[in-house]
Amino acid sequence: MGLKAIKGDITLLPVDAVINAANSSLLGGGGVDGAIHRAAGHKLLDECRTLNGCQSGQAKLTGAYELPARYVIHTVGPVWEGGFQGEAELLASCYLNSLQLANKKGLQSVAFPAVSCGAYGYPVEKAAAIAVRTCISFIKTLDMDITFCLFSDEDLKVYEKIIQSIDSSALPISHEEAICGALIGAATGDAMGLPVEFMSREHLIAEPVSGFRSQGTHQQEAGTWADSTSLILCTLQSLLTKGFDLRDIMKKFSMWKQRGYLTAHNEAFKIGHTTDEAIKKYLAGEPREAWSSSQDWQNGNGALTRILPLALYVWKEPVGNAIEKVFLGSSLTHGHIRSQLSCAFFSLIVRYILDGDTLKQALENAVREITPYVPDSEDKHFTEVCNLSFLAKSVDEINSSRYVLHTLQTAIYSVYHSKNFNEALLNVVNLGEDTPSTGCLSGALAGLIYGVDQIPFSWRNNLAGIDMLQQMAEDFTLKILKPEEA
Repeated sequence: MGLKAIKGDITLLPVDAVINAANSSLLGGGGVDGAIHRAAGHKLLDECRTLNGCQSGQAKLTGAYELPARYVIHTVGPVWEGGFQGEAELLASCYLNSLQLANKKGLQSVAFPAVSCGAYGYPVEKAAAIAVRTCISFIKTLDMDITFCLFSDEDLKVYEKIIQSIDSSALPISHEEAICGALIGAATGDAMGLPVEFMSREHLIAEPVSGFRSQGTHQQEAGTWADSTSLILCTLQSLLTKGFDLRDIMKKFSMWKQRGYLTAHNEAFKIGHTTDEAIKKYLAGEPREAWSSSQDWQNGNGALTRILPLALYVWKEPVGNAIEKVFLGSSLTHGHIRSQLSCAFFSLIVRYILDGDTLKQALENAVREITPYVPDSEDKHFTEVCNLSFLAKSVDEINSSRYVLHTLQTAIYSVYHSKNFNEALLNVVNLGEDTPSTGCLSGALAGLIYGVDQIPFSWRNNLAGIDMLQQMAEDFTLKILKPEEA
């Protein structure tokens, strides 16, 4: 079982099912759609008339009639509108839903055309990357022969090049996919870790997490995310509407605490002590400098797990300006230099990955940039970060507590020693202790590296408020990449 690309006529392939790049009526059209209908004969059209059409991203199965294939799976791809209208999500769904239909029917071989790349205008390089990633993820767990049947030599070369990079971590991803992946990945990690928060590593070795769970520590529905994601969304929404406005960010934090603003189920049910105290001081009218504490014992991970939107927002600014803004963003709730440095270090990793670095290169560049900001009093605390020696530890030596440096190192460690998003997230959550926080930060980093399409569909689609999360991620991505259009 495997994956290949050929140049040819899809209507001549003797596979179990050919996939038709249909329009929403399912009644035939131009290109591949028209060719399949002509070759299959009028009985295909008769059956399609009984199906009441098909929505974009979905798939429906019919007989193949006069085709050499046994079945036709009709899927409706998205029209390309610039990449900010959920096209990647819909296109990936076309492939996944088609494959799931084939698997449910017990089929062993399918052939896809380049869905959405004709009249619908999807750029072939982007579409091919999504197609290959989705199919690779599918056949990792379910055996099936998948053929991409292309019309032109140019398209064939694109698909062959991507297939040759068969390890999905090596496939190119766009900035859009990376940024959306980081934001959705953070929520996914938060939700994955929430039900097992405070559980020991020994308990999770005996009963490991393999997907979303319901109930658990906080008695929540499966897919529910908590404070880290809410504070990410509050920061994101403030940056979208007000730009870099610290007081407005804190206003939205207070709306979250008091009114359940930007929560999974309209209720804030989990809040860290240091963040809670900072919001109380804001609501009492105290000056901004008084909101956060710089006490050594208040170096929890609350600022680190919400810093992602600001890290993305300052990506293209000069490094010094970016670090200064991240310091200020951290000090809304966590004013100690250790928390500020941890937030800045993570933000620099984000910066360099978006610039095209591998994780190893990004870490080395982040160390170079952050070292001048580390005061003598913090040298002993940042030794393992600045020499990256924590990466060489055994997993038993990794501490997954809520201490800011533990969370920073644990999240990076889990991604560094993983081959894909799934592995990174499950590895970190099964370390136990502060699992929503380590899951959130690890999910953000893994999502940034692997892209939104590599987050398993069964996880992403079962996130609480996924439509809201997806829309906010797309709006923020547009703000970052094309601010003149946002």
